[in-house]
Amino acid sequence: MKRFFSILLLVAMSLTLVACKKKKVVESDEATVYFYAYRDAYTQDINHPDILRQQTYKKGELIEEPEEPTRAGYIFGGWYKGLTLREEWNFAEDIIDRNLTLYAKWDPAIYKVSLELNDGVFPPNTNFNGEYDEDGIPYYMFTSGVAQGLHNPVRTGFEFLGWFTREEYRPGDRPITSVDRNISSDVTYYAHWKALRITIRFDVNLEAEPKPVPEPATVPTRVYDYGQTIDFPVLEDTSGIYEFVGWNTRRDGSGVMLVNGEPLEQQQTTRVYAQWILK
Repeated sequence: MKRFFSILLLVAMSLTLVACKKKKVVESDEATVYFYAYRDAYTQDINHPDILRQQTYKKGELIEEPEEPTRAGYIFGGWYKGLTLREEWNFAEDIIDRNLTLYAKWDPAIYKVSLELNDGVFPPNTNFNGEYDEDGIPYYMFTSGVAQGLHNPVRTGFEFLGWFTREEYRPGDRPITSVDRNISSDVTYYAHWKALRITIRFDVNLEAEPKPVPEPATVPTRVYDYGQTIDFPVLEDTSGIYEFVGWNTRRDGSGVMLVNGEPLEQQQTTRVYAQWILK
């Protein structure tokens, strides 16, 4: 019986040793490092994969720093352990001892966005939140990735068409209403304008005794652009009684005289009256 128990104990010990040998894992002497370039980006860059690179090293080695990634509107700020980006990896000193993931840190770039008003101004109620340079040109200091709407200027006698990226306006150009989030350098936006179309109605304003004979007897309505040179018709009293002296915005001549050769500064439909004096 004693011999039986001894044999049984010996078998149990053998089985235990075999089990221990099966459980023993041979630890690898290699580790892999993964570099993620855009994991924390505002938007993914479709032209670059999220994972920039992966490389296997011997544990205890320094790892090779990859080429700096680029991202429009941002400045690369180094490689960090963890998405919180609190611990920067030092490629000259830190060694790898296990699998590692490093994430690129991105710092928003700041660019100057100049606004060419083309004779426009920002009215006080616009609440323009930018600044003016030494030449009086307004601008924003734009932080990449931060929304920045564009304020609308005004210009007497003109309709604001919008802000454009081209200095010369071309029909069909689409206006922009905010700074492009993805700019990667200083930019200038241009205000473009369209002159108001002003309708001018004419009244020969000659009713007296003896009956004068104005020529022409009536003047058709005309349409001008704001600022266009005035070229109103010159009338004549063929009876020889009155002399034509010009056009006025009031029948009795107490308004504004609109003189040929000067720019038209009316901003809405206007009726003008011929002015006469006795010869």
